[in-house]
Amino acid sequence: MRLSGLVKHILGLGFVAVVTLGAAESVPQDEKARQLGANAAAELQRVLKEELTAALQAGGPGQAIRVCSQKALLLTRDIPQKMELPAMTIKRTSLRWRNEMNRPDAFEEKILTDLEARVKAEAPMEPVLLLQNKAYHYFEPIRTGGLCLTCHGSEEKMPENVRNALNALYPGDRARGYGAGDFRGVIHVTIPQEVLAEP
Repeated sequence: MRLSGLVKHILGLGFVAVVTLGAAESVPQDEKARQLGANAAAELQRVLKEELTAALQAGGPGQAIRVCSQKALLLTRDIPQKMELPAMTIKRTSLRWRNEMNRPDAFEEKILTDLEARVKAEAPMEPVLLLQNKAYHYFEPIRTGGLCLTCHGSEEKMPENVRNALNALYPGDRARGYGAGDFRGVIHVTIPQEVLAEP
């Protein structure tokens, strides 16, 4: 999709777009990248929340865990296609990952470590945008909400069937013991510069 068409698509999804139809070319590349990253992250969080809420209502936490293990990665990978930007990639990652496929690489680990240090210093946490290797990298911080705590909260308060399901599916699980509002990780959106250069 050309960038002007993408803006129409974003507006149709109900997202706030900084890029306007009449002045797309006048907006700096980094601002276009920041907006695309924010929109992709918001869409991913919306889709995952919708799926998990439906699973919880249909079959409780056990069903939600199965959705996470079977569908979360596929739903994540579908976001660039939904936005008609197949060159873009998106990933959820954390220093305390659950699924080995979400383990951070060295670049992501550095960003996560820096953000965690900001949390400990009680400094404001904002999304990060960096240009590296001809691509923009947008990092949207994730904090735990009420829905997250069902499977990521305190081990002591976790129902036994949930704990058993997690142990079976994720033997190397590091993603427990969170409280409401804790820094959980990031959504990392990679946007090649050539995508932003399209008129």
